[in-house]
This record gives sequence, structure tokens and C-alpha cells, in this order.
Amino acid sequence: MSGGWRCSACGCTTYHYSSERRRLVCDSCGHEIISAEDEHRQLHYLQTVDKAKDNLRVGNWDTAKNLIYPLLNDHTCVNALYLILLASVTKGYSDYLLGDANRARREEAASLWDKLSRLNGVNSAMIEYSSRRAAVIASTWNKAKNRILLAVFLVILGIVIASAFYVALPTIIVLGFAILLVKKAIDLEAGAVFTEMRRMKNNTNGNPFE
Repeated sequence: MSGGWRCSACGCTTYHYSSERRRLVCDSCGHEIISAEDEHRQLHYLQTVDKAKDNLRVGNWDTAKNLIYPLLNDHTCVNALYLILLASVTKGYSDYLLGDANRARREEAASLWDKLSRLNGVNSAMIEYSSRRAAVIASTWNKAKNRILLAVFLVILGIVIASAFYVALPTIIVLGFAILLVKKAIDLEAGAVFTEMRRMKNNTNGNPFE
């Protein structure tokens, strides 16, 4: 194709559409033909990304997400966009997304992590976040196990006291305290952490949310 156009890089007057680059390019040197409309779209893209980054800095997580998602329609394989989205979902890599209340965000994070893995976009910040998340889950689970063990010990102690001294009231107090500890140990957070522990054990793809 031609039509009065001249390449600004080499002077060639013909061009074609590159399906690989999704652009009109010069037949001779491959220089991209950028129209006024293309320049406007590129400027809009850059401005939007900058706005999203600004919102990340001040903790406007949902605003950053809402700015970035529409850009994926024309920029499906841009790592930087998925990194901004993952940072938004995890609140700057500070929220470990535990518990049923975070199930939707956890699934969203899993999808974003998977896309970055496919694009070879997993960076050091993601790896460090994954390690911290695993440490928090392990620590929380260990605390829950310790509460369970303490509760079991108190139950046994209560039974021993009751058997040895035939004292009902202290036994009731000890058993009541033990029941409260057990309830705390198996609360929703501990249950969620147990689920995460099983998921981590079976995980083979490096995605901490799968």
C-alpha cells in the first residue's frame, strides 16, 4: 500500500499490515506508521497507567483496579498492567487474603498471578509476598494448634482433679475454659488457615492462591 505516504525513517513509500505486531509498518525497514488516533490512544494509555500508579501510592486500591481493567481490552499481554492489578487486590502486597470473606479477591489474585506466570512476569516483589504469606499462614496455624493442645491438657487436668478430689466446681471451670480455647482455636480464621495449609502442601505451580 502507498497513497502519498513516506516513511520518516528510511523514505520508503509503501507499507503493509503486520499481523504479528498488529500495526501498519514500512515495507522496507519495518518502522511503525503512527496515526493521530494511535498517538491519542497511546497518550490515554500512559496517562491512565500513571493515574493508577498514583492511586496505588495513596491506597486507593479499587480506583486503581477500575482504571486498569479497561486497558486490558487492547493490551492483553502487558505485564505492568497485571502487576498493578495484583498490587491493588493484595493492597500493596500487605493483605494475605485469608478467610471466606476474601474468597472472591483470592480467586481474582490467583487469576492475575497465573497470567503473570504465563507471561514470565513473576517478579521479586511477588516472590517475597508469597514467602511472607506462607510464613503468616504457618505461624497462625501453629498458634491454633498450641491452643488446641492447651485445651486438651486442661480437659485432662479437669478429669484428673474430678477423679482425685471429687470437686465438681473447679472441674466445671476448667472444662469451660477449655471449651472456650477450643472454640477460639477452630474459629473461622483457623479453619481458613488450615485450608490454606492444605492448598500450600498440594501446590506445584508456584501460585500461592491455588
